[in-house]
Amino acid sequence: MVEHEVPHAKPNFQPKYENLGIEAETILDAAIVAGYGNAPFSGTYAPIFLLKVQLVNAKTGKAFYKDMYQYGAGFPKFAADQRYSFHGRDELVKNPELAMEGLRAAIPAFVAELNRVLEMYAKN
Repeated sequence: MVEHEVPHAKPNFQPKYENLGIEAETILDAAIVAGYGNAPFSGTYAPIFLLKVQLVNAKTGKAFYKDMYQYGAGFPKFAADQRYSFHGRDELVKNPELAMEGLRAAIPAFVAELNRVLEMYAKN
């Protein structure tokens, strides 16, 4: 495994992989959007963490796996615990540690799912 960080201007995938100077069979490209959003008409702020991933054949530049993991209120696979929801912006701003904990809670679930996918492709 070779770690190679490629800065992205926006939370999108790399448009081309040929000129990155990465010597590997497969490239894992990931884009993250995270923060708090409020549900329409409720005034409740809840964590939203989106992780877009794709596995790319480094030689051809073609993606052979793409997915988007969604964590937060209303996402059944990766649902945020209710304790990370805040009634109004003021309550959110007054609780920065709990707000960050709410975002960090997504990471172990995403890592476990991504590890499952990587193991599946490694067997093929």
